[in-house]
Parts: sequence; structure tokens; C-alpha cells
Amino acid sequence: MSPVWPGLVPLIGEQNATWRLGVCQRKVDGAATRGGTFGPKRSTHYTPPMDNATRTIVVNWTVSAVALLAVGPLAGLAAAAVRSPEGAADTTALTSAAPVTGLVMAAVGLLLAGLLAVVAKPLAGVRMALASAGMVLLWSARQFGRPELIVRESATSGTMMKLAIEGALAGAGVLAIAWFVTRSKPDWASKSGHPDGSAKSDIKAIGLGAVVMVAVGGLVGMIVARSGLFGQDIAATIAAGIAGAAAARTVAHNTPTWALFLGGVVLAFAGPIVANVMAGGELRVVMYAGKMFPLAYLAPFDWAAGLLIGVPMGEAWASSVVERHEHGHADRSKVAAAGGGA
Repeated sequence: MSPVWPGLVPLIGEQNATWRLGVCQRKVDGAATRGGTFGPKRSTHYTPPMDNATRTIVVNWTVSAVALLAVGPLAGLAAAAVRSPEGAADTTALTSAAPVTGLVMAAVGLLLAGLLAVVAKPLAGVRMALASAGMVLLWSARQFGRPELIVRESATSGTMMKLAIEGALAGAGVLAIAWFVTRSKPDWASKSGHPDGSAKSDIKAIGLGAVVMVAVGGLVGMIVARSGLFGQDIAATIAAGIAGAAAARTVAHNTPTWALFLGGVVLAFAGPIVANVMAGGELRVVMYAGKMFPLAYLAPFDWAAGLLIGVPMGEAWASSVVERHEHGHADRSKVAAAGGGA
């Protein structure tokens, strides 16, 4: 029997009583909603909770704003304090008048970038944390001098060697940031079956990933870097990071992310060395003729910032492709097994 008032059933019948009960209940609910005499007034404004997609967008934009507008300028101020022996701003840490001070200022930028990455990781994820560190180092890269202008002032073999060593040191700092941020297995690694930062990572995969990163990243960097313009050089390092990481992750699935940065360190070190060898002692002449080795246009902190921004992008794209391929292969295997069992 339907829930009705017992006293109404003998008078009007069960069906009619049920209908009248529903009408009364709807009137009570409507009056309560409009603030009538049947109940308290309810708010007509409803704010839905923030979904995951909206939250991700808000957090990513907030982290980017903090990196570019708050932490980055501090790193830029530290780099701007470095001066060349002639007092100009076109210098880097090791080519400056005080190399020790220059290294300290460069380390300040790397430390700020690493701290922001650590803070951003639990909020925005591993990839956004690495990218935010790269955004911070964009300010350092902008304040340090361009290799082309440094060569004009001091075109010696020692200059290119200093740039190569500084590239290796800056790359080592980036490698440390990447290892620290990715040392625990992130979500995408467990989903796609690619261990990242784990001690069980295959040594061969690490070596293969680094080699592919050097080959593909170096080629893309040479194509994009055609002058000493800051924007073009940053674009070259970001493009090298994207292409190299995507290729390395596709070829060697188990390559951890920090191994991809290892290939970038090799490029940052090798560029000035190869340029110096190819110039044959005529570095300034080659530079004025516009025939300098393209990777020599890329300053050490160009690589640091560009790799931190580009590698997570390329790795994300390649991981999604590999994951879809593995899921499709697993589905086909299940279908084949079901067909064989039938």
C-alpha cells in the first residue's frame, strides 16, 4: 500500500488520497523554496563546486604567474649583478670580472627555481613544477650576456671553454632539480608502465634515452638557433627539449626524465667546444661572417631554462602516445585470446 494518510482512505479512496498527498507535499516544498510560511527561506543562488579541470587551470596559471612575476625577477636581479671585466652587462658567470661571485649569483637563480619546483609539485604536478622552474630561469638567461657579444669583447679559446664549463655546471643544477622533483614515481609513470626516477630503471634505457636526446635535440637546436637573438635562442632550447624528450621517450620507454636532462647537459657543454674547434683560432672572424656553429649561440642558462620548459612537454606528448599504443595492444591481445578460447 502507498504511504497515505490513513484517515483519508475510507473517505476518498487510496488512489485519490495518494494524489492529494503528492499535491500537498509539492506545495510545501514550493513554499519553503520561495520563503513562504511552510519553511525557512532558501538561497536561490547555487555555486557549483570547482571541478578538477577548472582547478588544474587555476593552479597552473597561478604557479606560472608566481614564477614569472615574483620568483623570476629575484633570479634576474642576482644575474644582473654580474659584470664583465670591462664593466659591461654582456657576460656570464665564468666570463665575468669575478667568476666566484658570478657562480654564486647563478646558483641563487638555480636555488630559487628548485625551491619553486618543490613547492609547486604537490599543487600542480611534476611537469608543471619543472616548467615553473624553467620560467624562473628565463629571467637569469635574459640578464646574462649573449655568447655572440661576449666573443666580440674577448675572442679567445678560453672564452668558449668557460662557456662550456658553465653550461655543464648550469646543466648539472638543472639535472639536480629534475632528479629531486622526479625521484618519486609520478602518476603518469604508473599508468603507462614507465618507471621514472626509480632505482630499477634500466641502465641501457637511460643511456639510449640520453643519446637520442643529444642527437635529436642537437639537430633541432641547430635548425632553430641561427643568430644571437634571445627569443630565438630560447625557442631553440625549448624546441630541442620537446623534440629530444619525445624521441627519447618513444624509443626508450623506460628512460627516466632526469636522463633526458642529462642529454641536454651534454649539448650545453659540447656546443662551445665544437664551435671553438671548427673556428680554428679565428673565432671572431667566423662570428662576424655569420658562420659560427649554431649551438654556440645558446648561452648556458638558455639551455637551463629551455630544457626545464621543453622536456616535460615532449615527455608528456610521447607518454600519451605510448600509453594509447599499449592500451590498444592489450585490447587486441584480449580479443585474440577470447577468439582462441572460443
